[in-house]
Amino acid sequence: GVSLPSNKPWNMSYVSTIAIVDTIHMKTVKEITIHSKIYGVAYGEEKFYVACVTEVKILNLKGESVHVIRVPNACIRQVCTDKGRLMFSDWNHNSIQCFGRDGIEVFTFTHPLMKGPVGISVDYENNIYVTSFISNNVHQLTPDGQLNRILLNKDDGIKEPRAICLQKYNNRFVVCDSTGVKLCELLSSST
Repeated sequence: GVSLPSNKPWNMSYVSTIAIVDTIHMKTVKEITIHSKIYGVAYGEEKFYVACVTEVKILNLKGESVHVIRVPNACIRQVCTDKGRLMFSDWNHNSIQCFGRDGIEVFTFTHPLMKGPVGISVDYENNIYVTSFISNNVHQLTPDGQLNRILLNKDDGIKEPRAICLQKYNNRFVVCDSTGVKLCELLSSST
């Protein structure tokens, strides 16, 4: 089986080790130690993207650092990647930042109703989804970082959402908040 660190992460990755797991045989294949507190990890294009408070470390498959994106005074909570882009939530600046493969910033998104952004995910159309812990809502952004709509809020029973995960090719997603796990279905904005 897979053994997890005993220091009780609140999300999938509030530790300093990345465990690479064979999900077929449920065995840890490799562990990569990061000498920083890890808040989030994403994998894409044969690289690991590791959110470490004020920076995102980009590692190759051997765990060697290939690039670091530093964000002064940030508190980077989660990270995701899609089609050559790296996106992360910054709690301190109440923002979502997007960088290209070259490390150049593509956009920064802020909104008065997005306070305490944490979870971030991308769908198959490259729309970006963000959970906002303090403002108790879930935002849907367009691929270029504009607000499309606020999908869920406290009136929908959302309380302190921390994480979001979308099924890649359909309209279902999961939101984890302080009350549990919610399975949601995305309806078109005209419904």
